[in-house]
Amino acid sequence: MRRKVKTFLHVFVSSVVPQTSYYAKILKSKFTFSLLYSFILLSLVTGIVFVLISYQVARNNIGSIKQCLNSSMNEIPSNFVLNVRDGLLSTNHELPLFVWFNCDERVQLLAVVDERGVSKNINSFGAQLLVTGSEIVLKYKTNTYTVPINKYISNLHLDKQSIIAYVNQGFEILSFYIPFFALALVLSTPLLVYLATIMTILFSSLCVRLFFHLFRKHYSFKKTIQIGLHSCTLPLLTLILFVLFPIHILNTYILFFALVFIFQLVAVYEGHYINIPHHPSPHHKRA
Repeated sequence: MRRKVKTFLHVFVSSVVPQTSYYAKILKSKFTFSLLYSFILLSLVTGIVFVLISYQVARNNIGSIKQCLNSSMNEIPSNFVLNVRDGLLSTNHELPLFVWFNCDERVQLLAVVDERGVSKNINSFGAQLLVTGSEIVLKYKTNTYTVPINKYISNLHLDKQSIIAYVNQGFEILSFYIPFFALALVLSTPLLVYLATIMTILFSSLCVRLFFHLFRKHYSFKKTIQIGLHSCTLPLLTLILFVLFPIHILNTYILFFALVFIFQLVAVYEGHYINIPHHPSPHHKRA
């Protein structure tokens, strides 16, 4: 076992940054060797990603969050009334309503109800939820989602007590679905990481082969994929950073693909560089 771990660490360190000598050896090694290395690496990265996601989910205990949120809801003025008529929202307060979330000595602005506001105000407010006269705006990390009120609600009348009742009802529904969410997380995380990585390496290999084809370098597609299984080592490690510091999912994938492509492009060149025949110049030929 110690020998296998040592071998994996050697391959891992050698694969992180494309090196001419090592990647030239990959071209002469069996495809199954690279496939096994990629599988082990993917399993390790997937395991770390799963642990990080599970920790973030478990850290937010649903019971304590509900208790903290109820305390926050109690700060709403007792005479506050919210009305939706024909998809347009209004309140009986001239000023915006600010709902602060105070939990575990952390205070942050949870929601703002501003019938005169616009969706982009959510950034200036720094809130997680903004309700305007026509839209509901949600923000998670750097991602923002906007839902028109008239798409789901035509007419509605809410006072303080009914708002608290709806929040409690929402938590009851959430508590029921959490076990299913946890199971889906267990099953989907490894599958998504594996599929995304495999598809990215295949697509990147095609792009790399076409790139070198433009320069009349006809490299084996199978060997290009094999090199990609090693050169994606560092890009795969960045997935861990994307989980810790999430950005928009499309931007995440574009950045991940760009890293895979650049590293594979360099690795293919380095792997074949040592095998490029160096012909002597005519001046060095014997007469």
